[in-house]
Amino acid sequence: MRSPESIFEQSRISVTGNYTSSRLVEGTLLLVGEYVLGGSVKYDKPETFLPLVNTGEGFDYPSMDNVICPDTVTNRRYTVINKLDAKTLALSDTLAVLSCSDILYVSDNSIYLTSSAYESTTLNGISSSGTVTEIMRISYDTETLVNRGSVRLDGYLKDQYSMDELDGKLRVVTTSTRSSYREYSNELTTGIVSLESGTSANLFVVDVESMQSVASVLRFAPKGETVRSVRFDGNAAYVCTAVQITDPVFFFDLSDLGNITYKDTGTIEGYSTSLVNLKDGFLLGFGVVNWSDAKIEVYRETEDGVESFSDYTVRSADISHDHKAHYI
Repeated sequence: MRSPESIFEQSRISVTGNYTSSRLVEGTLLLVGEYVLGGSVKYDKPETFLPLVNTGEGFDYPSMDNVICPDTVTNRRYTVINKLDAKTLALSDTLAVLSCSDILYVSDNSIYLTSSAYESTTLNGISSSGTVTEIMRISYDTETLVNRGSVRLDGYLKDQYSMDELDGKLRVVTTSTRSSYREYSNELTTGIVSLESGTSANLFVVDVESMQSVASVLRFAPKGETVRSVRFDGNAAYVCTAVQITDPVFFFDLSDLGNITYKDTGTIEGYSTSLVNLKDGFLLGFGVVNWSDAKIEVYRETEDGVESFSDYTVRSADISHDHKAHYI
């Protein structure tokens, strides 16, 4: 190990845009950034509308084969992935995906990028609208970054912890915002009949090879609830939803995708913004109560549900929503 006095710069790479995230995986550095198109776009000059990378020989832009556009474009923002050698920063490949969010999840060999849009459809006289999220899979376990396809799921994701890959399946939890109605008309009047409205929560299981949903539990939370925190742990999934300042916490058993089962706590004061599995049927939650107080709570799985086992409240305090900030 070098002494602090002998530290020196070994290599450098420059990219346009802002830093979003990075991952170090077995000698590969995945550098993820954001590039927003400005107002001075000249379509005969790709450098004015494509992200640039400089490895020491001047700035260059990716080929058009490495620029991906999702089904629905909602903004002028690229998510840019650069695959680098962790020791030398030698660039293997660059991929730019238009109109993505900063919510991404990295597994052992894939990067999952998300893009959300509001969608309205009409079928058999029933109109439906709500947020739909497209999740794109990019594999990085080959020399180049490869687009492996995408899937569109109902709802939107809270954060990266709402996704997890296990045994070739991507598990996803979303907040559903879908509403539907049917128009009617007779000799006396016309109007609209509301069939479904309000938020809830969904759980999807997606096969990563086909990028098709193979199992789901739709609108499992009480009407009006939104997803506040998600934690996957092997074949278990923990989801906290809330409306206002009360919550249920759901425990899902995903060991049999043909028969997904779940339990919940019922309504508990406050809600958890981060969940940690303590093993042996116990779950630790960090969150808030009464809007202004911080709460730490332990939940215990029982035979027919989940119950609050113990809690601790700090008055007039805040608590980090990032589980990596908690030393346990």
